[in-house]
Amino acid sequence: MTTKQLLQVATAVIINPDSPEEFLLAKRPLDRHLGGQWEFAGGKIEEGEDPEHAIVRELKEEFDIEVEVINKVCQHVYHYPEVSLDLHTFRVKIVSGDIKLLEHDAAVWVSKNEVETYLLASSNHEILQHI
Repeated sequence: MTTKQLLQVATAVIINPDSPEEFLLAKRPLDRHLGGQWEFAGGKIEEGEDPEHAIVRELKEEFDIEVEVINKVCQHVYHYPEVSLDLHTFRVKIVSGDIKLLEHDAAVWVSKNEVETYLLASSNHEILQHI
């Protein structure tokens, strides 16, 4: 019996600078795991990297933005059939740059009550309970 890998992942609740009750959802590319689903952006934490540095790096890579971490929102483990994720989620604000879609198919600002209209990745539902 093989044990599923537990991937360490940093995710972000990116606050809309023009409307603080809104946050960014990003649509995963169709050719990737969970393609076409929406998520709180982020990615794998590299060896020796702490989660806060990881989310700053990931958002620069994915959107070409500089962010400041406001606080940690939550941490939880989610099990997909093929992989398990240990998600470290942070609330962040953009300090410079405009969002460019470098790794996602789309991005949208939404309020908490609009999220249900998007097909959100299952691992991200827990985050909604903490924002």
